[in-house]
Amino acid sequence: MGAKSALGGVEQTGGSQAAKPQKAIPRATSVVDAEPAYWRTGLRSKRFRPVKQSTTIRLDADVLDWLKAGGKGYQTRINAILREAMHRGLG
Repeated sequence: MGAKSALGGVEQTGGSQAAKPQKAIPRATSVVDAEPAYWRTGLRSKRFRPVKQSTTIRLDADVLDWLKAGGKGYQTRINAILREAMHRGLG
């Protein structure tokens, strides 16, 4: 039995087995090469979850009441409203 390689596999030392040729890994298209329109129209996986960051914001009382009147999930609604404004280029 051979020694463990850096990749966790066992290297064959000697013996009748010939070394297998390594396949070339195809170069992926560079992110830089992608057209800007590609990124605007790209779809996200349904499993995509952006990193959340805790913050404190001050809202007018009537705006907060309106958001909370929709029930549980008012912070998610705030985020959706802000994300929509971000995509429209507002702000």
